[in-house]
Formats: sequence, structure tokens, C-alpha cells
Amino acid sequence: MNLFIFNNLNNDDVVTSLLKFKSDGDEDAYYQAARKLISFSKHRLTDGNIIDEYILRLMLEQDNLPNPETIRDFLRQDIKTVYDNLLCIDWDKLCISQESCSNFFL
Repeated sequence: MNLFIFNNLNNDDVVTSLLKFKSDGDEDAYYQAARKLISFSKHRLTDGNIIDEYILRLMLEQDNLPNPETIRDFLRQDIKTVYDNLLCIDWDKLCISQESCSNFFL
């Protein structure tokens, strides 16, 4: 993903695995992400979607965030990119379309 501010997402194993599963249907990537999300879910704050919470937490925990006033356009672009590539995906539906995947995200 082309990100300006939240480029830490590109280096996260769960994010890269989810994107690989999304683009290639790679089941190994799916299971790699699922294992890490299961571990993460022990520390969840909400009953919402595990993936959404994980991604948003990564964004909030980014080190050295610049002043939003000076980077407003870049911030908007990053949020749109993250939303389009990760948060707006119906992961349940995608998983169901991959017949051999378990329904972890359901």
C-alpha cells in the first residue's frame, strides 16, 4: 500500500498476510494472520471486528506522528488507502469464497 504516514502498516506481518490472502487467495497467509489475530484477540478492547481493531491500534500506536495540521492531505490519503484495502473488506465473505478456509473471521 502506498502510505505517507502510516507506513508502519506495510511492515506488519498480519497486514501483509491479509493483503496477500486478499490478492492471491493464499491460504498459508490467511492462517498466518489468523494465528496472530487470535493472540491479539486476548487483549481486545471491544467486541467489534478483530481485524479493524488490530489495524486501528497499529495506526494509533505509530511512533513519531507528525502534527496533523501540517499533514492533513497526507493523513486523509492514508486513511482512505487503509479503509479501501483493509477496513472495508468483507473478510467473512472473502473467507467463505475460499472454500478451504475455516471461518475464523465469522
